[in-house]
Amino acid sequence: MIQSRFFIPTTKMVITDDVVCKSLSLMLKAGMIKQVAAGIYSYLPLANIILDKIAQITREEMNNINSYELKMPILQPQEIWEKTGRWQKYGPELMRLKDRHERGFCLQPTSEEIITLIIKDHVKSWRSLPLSLFQVQTKFRDEARPRFGLMRGREFIMKDAYSFHSNTDDLDKHYREMEKAYENIFKRCGLKTIKVNADNGAIGGSESIEFMSISEIGEDTLVYCNKCNYQANLETAVAKYDVFNKGNEKIEDLTLLDTPNMTSIADLANYFKINPHRTAKYITYIDDANDNYYLVVIPGNYDINETKLLNLVNAQTLRLLTDEEIAEQGLVKGYIGAVNFEAKNDFIIVADDVIVNLLNHTAGANELDKHYIYVNYGRDYQADFVGDIKEVHENDKCPICKNKLSFDKGIEVGQIFKLGTVYTEALHCTYLDQNQKEQFMHMGCYGIGISRILMAIMENRASDDNKSIIFPKELQPFDVHLLVVDTKKEEQLKLANDLYNSLKLNGIDVLFDDRHERIGSKFADSDLIGINIRIIVGKKANDNMVELVKRDSNEKIEINSNEIITYLKDLFK
Repeated sequence: MIQSRFFIPTTKMVITDDVVCKSLSLMLKAGMIKQVAAGIYSYLPLANIILDKIAQITREEMNNINSYELKMPILQPQEIWEKTGRWQKYGPELMRLKDRHERGFCLQPTSEEIITLIIKDHVKSWRSLPLSLFQVQTKFRDEARPRFGLMRGREFIMKDAYSFHSNTDDLDKHYREMEKAYENIFKRCGLKTIKVNADNGAIGGSESIEFMSISEIGEDTLVYCNKCNYQANLETAVAKYDVFNKGNEKIEDLTLLDTPNMTSIADLANYFKINPHRTAKYITYIDDANDNYYLVVIPGNYDINETKLLNLVNAQTLRLLTDEEIAEQGLVKGYIGAVNFEAKNDFIIVADDVIVNLLNHTAGANELDKHYIYVNYGRDYQADFVGDIKEVHENDKCPICKNKLSFDKGIEVGQIFKLGTVYTEALHCTYLDQNQKEQFMHMGCYGIGISRILMAIMENRASDDNKSIIFPKELQPFDVHLLVVDTKKEEQLKLANDLYNSLKLNGIDVLFDDRHERIGSKFADSDLIGINIRIIVGKKANDNMVELVKRDSNEKIEINSNEIITYLKDLFK
C-alpha cells in the first residue's frame, strides 16, 4: 500500500470536549475514526482494516464450533418484538421509528426474534438440531449518555450468534464450546479478559457469562476473589455475610424513642452509639407499568442492588418515589419503617435476607422525629419477598472461601447467554422429537463487540504518553512499515521502491511511506499507525543496507536489503 495514496489523516492535536479516554484520543490522532454525532463514528480505512481482522478471527472461531454466518435485517417490525414482550421491556435504548404508513419498527440492538422466526419456519425435526448461526452486523442503541468513544456508542459493530437445541444437555455443550471460542478470539486479538457471572438483563434466560477487559474507564465493576476462582459482575455478586447479633442476645421489647432531626443512618448510629449494620434502611419504589408500590428494607450499611431487586420481585422496571410522592402516600422521608406501616396505597414489602436474622435493630417509626429500637423481623413486621438484594462491598467475604473480595473496573467485550425456551415459547418455535411429539427448542445467544474489542485493545496498549501503539500480531494493519528518510535522494527512493515491490511479490503486506515529509513526522505517524516492524531506508542505501526496528522490543539491526525477505519470513513464523 502506497501511503501517499492511502487515507490516514493523522493529527497531533485533538480538540474536542468528548475526548475523555486514551483510546478515543489515540484513534482520532491516528486518523482511524471521525465523529459524526455523539456516539456515532465513521470508521476510516485504518480502523476498517483492523475491524475486518477482528471480524475474520471471530468468523474462524465460530466456524470451528460449527456456527455459520448469515445476515439479518437491521430494520425489524414492532409486532415481532411485541410477541416476546421486548418492545416495552427493552426500554428507551431501543431505537424506534415509523414508516410512511405509521407502522412501527426498530433498529436492531440484537436479533433473537428474527432468528427464532427463521428457525421456526425452516426447522421441523430433531434431526436438524443442533443448529448455530451468527452474523457480524451493525447494531443500534439509543444511549442516554454516549461516551468513551467506541465503548458506549449509539451505533456499533457486533457479532451475535444464536443456537437451537433439542435438549438442555446439548445447549450446555454448545454454551461451553462458545465460551472456549470466545477465549480463543480474545487471545488471538491480544486482549486479556476475565470471565464473570452476569445478569441476563433484557435478553432473558437462566445463565450468563460476561468477558471483561480490565480498564480504569470500565463502566462495569468486577468482583473477584484472589484466593479461589470466584468472579462476578457487581450486578450479580454475592458475599458471605455475618449476622451481627451479639452472643446470647435476647429479643427486647419494641421501644419508641424521640430522634429529632435524625434522618440518616450516620445520625442514628452516632446517637445510639451503634454500628450502622445494627440499623435498617427503608427505600420506596414504584413499578409504573403495574402501579405496584414497594417498601424495601436492607441493612443500614449497604445499598440496594437494583438488578437483584428486579429479579427477586420479577419486575421489568422500578423507580424511586420522589419526595412529593412519598408525602402523598402519607409517609415521612427519613423516618420510614415497616413497623405499623400505613400508606395511601398498598405496598409490597421486600426484605434483605440479612435483615430477617438481625435481632434488635433500629428503624424508622413512620412519625416525624421518631424511631423504633429493638425491631425484630417476624414479630414486628413481615415481608412479601425475602432475598439477597444488597450490593456487595469491597472486602466483604467471598461466598466460597470467605477471603476478602476485591473490585476492579472492566469493559464488557462479550457475553453469552443460556436462553432456554424464553423466545421459542413466545414465538412457538417447535420441532418434532423422535416420538413425533412437538417440543419447544432450547436456545442460546452469544454476543461479542467487534468495535468494542478495538477500543479495549487501544485502551490497554496505548503508550503512557498516548502518542503510540503497537497492535497485537494478528491485528497489525500491515506486516511491515517501510519508510524513506529522504525522498529527494534518488538512491534511497530507488532502494525503497525495489524493496516495496519485492515484499509484495513475497506476500508480505507492506505500507510504504513515500511521502515528501520530514522523517520525524513519518516516525510520529508510524507510531500512531501501530505496526511493529519498521524498515528505514536511509544514508546507507548505496550499500544496500537498511535499518530494521522491532518496536515492541526496541531492537534495531542493520541488514542487507537482499536478506530482508528471508529474515521476515523466519520472523513471522
